Amino acid sequence: MAPEVAPSNLAPDRAAIAVWAKANFEPLGGTVEEDRQFVEVELPAANIRKAARIIRENREIEFSLLYDISGLHWPDDEEFEAVYHFFGGWHAEGLVLRTRVPEANPVIPSISEGWPTANWHERETTDLFLIQFEGHPYPEPLLLEKDMQGALLKHYPQREAPDIVERFKARGESPFQVWKPVRGEIADD
Repeated sequence: MAPEVAPSNLAPDRAAIAVWAKANFEPLGGTVEEDRQFVEVELPAANIRKAARIIRENREIEFSLLYDISGLHWPDDEEFEAVYHFFGGWHAEGLVLRTRVPEANPVIPSISEGWPTANWHERETTDLFLIQFEGHPYPEPLLLEKDMQGALLKHYPQREAPDIVERFKARGESPFQVWKPVRGEIADD
């Protein structure tokens, strides 16, 4: 028979995470909402680093994985939003931090010092949404060249897509041949 699990090792439920989040993030100016899927906390940008440190140092409800940081563009509000998803290493619950900054000054403190995976995610968010992460150790473009940065902004200028079929034809290749048969009898000529 398996040993009984001590109550302190039980996976937290969403309600317990919401209570913990209110106790820790409301003093930082956060609002906590228990969603269908996650507990979500909206915070002022100035307190994101403090909130990330609280999550990192917490032993009561463990969130050891920063899964991603994504950006959103709200052109009608003239704001950007950064969304941070944290998950537990031994439980399946998630915690989401959200913060909004004005388009005119899209600066959020970096959390990459305490969360090394944030290094990549913050650089990607900068590339795609032009949100700057203050204190980032290496704020260089990650994916895009300088003239393409901000490509996921709602007002990003659309470019004429190159005609891929014409490019292949110019090179004398079939544009839609995904694989080449090894044996001649398989060829679909």
